[in-house]
Amino acid sequence: MSTIREQFFNVNEMFELSTEDFNKQWALVNNFWTRFNGYLLDNGDERKIFVCRLSKPRESSERNEKVPPEKLCVI
Repeated sequence: MSTIREQFFNVNEMFELSTEDFNKQWALVNNFWTRFNGYLLDNGDERKIFVCRLSKPRESSERNEKVPPEKLCVI
């Protein structure tokens, strides 16, 4: 990978970083990523899972044409 940002945003390839490298590089992308999950492994290491704030966790629901106009949500 040619740049740090490409490494974080190329979701087709998994990569691993040491804690020190992660802390140095995280400042470049922390405005896009948020912690999603995490847990401790049996050997004492911590596993953290992050997701991109710009991604959608679920597909958008289809518009139901049978809903009357007065019941539609207006934002």
